[in-house]
Amino acid sequence: MAPLTVVRKVLLEEVSIERAWELLTDPVQVRKWYAFGGAEIDLVPGGVLTFRWVEHGMYRGAIDVVEAPTRFAYRFSQLEDADPASDNATEVELTLEETEAGTLVKVSERGFEQLALHSPTAGKELAVASAEAWLAAFAELHALAHS
Repeated sequence: MAPLTVVRKVLLEEVSIERAWELLTDPVQVRKWYAFGGAEIDLVPGGVLTFRWVEHGMYRGAIDVVEAPTRFAYRFSQLEDADPASDNATEVELTLEETEAGTLVKVSERGFEQLALHSPTAGKELAVASAEAWLAAFAELHALAHS
Protein backbone atom coordinates (compact mmCIF):
# COMPACT_ATOMS: atom_id res chain seq x y z
CA MET A 1 0.00 0.00 0.00
CA ALA A 2 1.23 3.49 -0.84
CA PRO A 3 2.03 5.77 2.09
CA LEU A 4 -1.00 7.64 3.39
CA THR A 5 -0.33 11.12 4.74
CA VAL A 6 -2.77 13.76 5.90
CA VAL A 7 -1.66 17.38 5.58
CA ARG A 8 -3.64 20.40 6.76
CA LYS A 9 -2.66 24.06 7.10
CA VAL A 10 -4.17 27.08 8.81
CA LEU A 11 -3.01 30.68 8.83
CA LEU A 12 -3.53 32.37 12.17
CA GLU A 13 -3.67 35.99 11.02
CA GLU A 14 -2.00 38.50 13.31
CA VAL A 15 -1.10 35.76 15.81
CA SER A 16 2.51 35.60 16.99
CA ILE A 17 4.41 32.34 16.70
CA GLU A 18 4.73 32.30 20.50
CA ARG A 19 0.94 32.53 20.95
CA ALA A 20 0.37 29.86 18.28
CA TRP A 21 2.87 27.58 20.07
CA GLU A 22 0.97 28.07 23.33
CA LEU A 23 -2.33 27.18 21.64
CA LEU A 24 -0.80 23.96 20.28
CA THR A 25 1.10 22.77 23.35
CA ASP A 26 -0.57 24.12 26.50
CA PRO A 27 -3.05 21.48 27.75
CA VAL A 28 -5.53 24.16 28.88
CA GLN A 29 -5.55 25.63 25.36
CA VAL A 30 -5.60 22.24 23.58
CA ARG A 31 -8.76 21.35 25.47
CA LYS A 32 -10.49 24.39 23.94
CA TRP A 33 -9.87 23.47 20.29
CA TYR A 34 -9.03 19.75 20.10
CA ALA A 35 -9.29 17.38 23.06
CA PHE A 36 -12.50 18.71 24.56
CA GLY A 37 -12.55 16.11 27.36
CA GLY A 38 -9.09 17.07 28.58
CA ALA A 39 -5.43 17.05 27.66
CA GLU A 40 -2.18 16.28 29.44
CA ILE A 41 1.10 17.09 27.73
CA ASP A 42 4.56 16.46 29.19
CA LEU A 43 6.29 18.74 26.68
CA VAL A 44 9.71 17.09 26.47
CA PRO A 45 11.11 14.48 24.10
CA GLY A 46 10.08 11.14 25.60
CA GLY A 47 7.14 12.77 27.36
CA VAL A 48 3.61 11.42 27.28
CA LEU A 49 0.51 13.14 26.02
CA THR A 50 -3.07 12.12 26.69
CA PHE A 51 -6.11 13.43 24.86
CA ARG A 52 -9.69 12.76 25.95
CA TRP A 53 -13.03 13.07 24.20
CA VAL A 54 -16.34 12.25 25.87
CA GLU A 55 -17.59 10.54 22.71
CA HIS A 56 -14.34 8.71 21.81
CA GLY A 57 -12.46 7.99 25.03
CA MET A 58 -8.82 8.48 26.00
CA TYR A 59 -5.88 8.24 23.58
CA ARG A 60 -2.17 8.44 24.35
CA GLY A 61 0.90 9.56 22.50
CA ALA A 62 4.67 9.69 22.94
CA ILE A 63 6.46 12.95 22.23
CA ASP A 64 9.41 12.67 19.85
CA VAL A 65 10.37 16.28 19.06
CA VAL A 66 9.99 19.60 20.85
CA GLU A 67 11.62 22.57 19.12
CA ALA A 68 9.83 25.58 20.59
CA PRO A 69 8.29 27.52 18.96
CA THR A 70 8.52 25.91 15.51
CA ARG A 71 8.10 22.11 15.68
CA PHE A 72 6.28 19.53 17.80
CA ALA A 73 6.05 15.83 16.84
CA TYR A 74 4.60 12.77 18.50
CA ARG A 75 3.44 9.21 17.87
CA PHE A 76 -0.29 8.86 18.54
CA SER A 77 -2.07 5.59 19.28
CA GLN A 78 -5.15 4.96 17.17
CA LEU A 79 -6.44 2.51 19.80
CA GLU A 80 -8.35 3.75 22.81
CA ASP A 81 -6.44 3.63 26.10
CA ALA A 82 -3.32 2.08 24.53
CA ASP A 83 0.29 3.19 24.47
CA PRO A 84 1.56 4.02 20.99
CA ALA A 85 3.37 1.15 19.24
CA SER A 86 4.66 0.55 15.72
CA ASP A 87 1.46 -1.24 14.67
CA ASN A 88 -1.12 1.10 16.25
CA ALA A 89 0.24 4.63 16.01
CA THR A 90 0.52 7.39 13.44
CA GLU A 91 3.22 10.05 13.43
CA VAL A 92 1.94 13.59 13.90
CA GLU A 93 4.12 16.62 13.20
CA LEU A 94 3.03 20.21 13.78
CA THR A 95 5.20 22.96 12.34
CA LEU A 96 4.85 26.70 12.79
CA GLU A 97 6.19 29.37 10.47
CA GLU A 98 6.08 33.08 11.16
CA THR A 99 4.90 35.08 8.15
CA GLU A 100 4.11 38.75 7.53
CA ALA A 101 0.41 37.95 7.93
CA GLY A 102 0.71 35.87 11.13
CA THR A 103 1.67 32.27 11.89
CA LEU A 104 1.20 29.40 9.45
CA VAL A 105 0.48 26.12 11.24
CA LYS A 106 0.86 22.87 9.34
CA VAL A 107 0.02 19.37 10.53
CA SER A 108 1.27 16.24 8.83
CA GLU A 109 0.00 12.85 10.02
CA ARG A 110 1.44 9.72 8.43
CA GLY A 111 1.70 5.98 8.95
CA PHE A 112 -1.91 4.96 8.39
CA GLU A 113 -0.90 2.21 5.95
CA GLN A 114 1.13 0.36 8.60
CA LEU A 115 -1.59 0.15 11.23
CA ALA A 116 -2.64 -3.37 12.21
CA LEU A 117 -6.37 -2.80 12.11
CA HIS A 118 -9.46 -4.93 11.58
CA SER A 119 -9.66 -4.63 7.78
CA PRO A 120 -7.42 -3.98 4.77
CA THR A 121 -9.15 -0.65 4.09
CA ALA A 122 -9.17 0.56 7.70
CA GLY A 123 -5.95 2.57 7.30
CA LYS A 124 -7.38 4.51 4.36
CA GLU A 125 -10.68 5.04 6.18
CA LEU A 126 -8.81 6.31 9.24
CA ALA A 127 -6.75 8.69 7.07
CA VAL A 128 -9.94 10.16 5.61
CA ALA A 129 -11.46 10.53 9.08
CA SER A 130 -8.25 12.13 10.36
CA ALA A 131 -8.22 14.63 7.49
CA GLU A 132 -11.77 15.65 8.36
CA ALA A 133 -10.95 15.82 12.08
CA TRP A 134 -7.91 18.07 11.52
CA LEU A 135 -9.98 20.33 9.26
CA ALA A 136 -12.57 20.76 12.02
CA ALA A 137 -9.90 21.13 14.71
CA PHE A 138 -8.08 23.84 12.74
CA ALA A 139 -11.36 25.72 12.34
CA GLU A 140 -11.71 25.63 16.15
CA LEU A 141 -8.05 26.65 16.56
CA HIS A 142 -8.51 29.59 14.20
CA ALA A 143 -11.63 30.74 16.09
CA LEU A 144 -9.84 30.44 19.45
CA ALA A 145 -6.80 32.34 18.20
CA HIS A 146 -9.02 35.21 17.10
CA SER A 147 -11.36 35.35 20.10
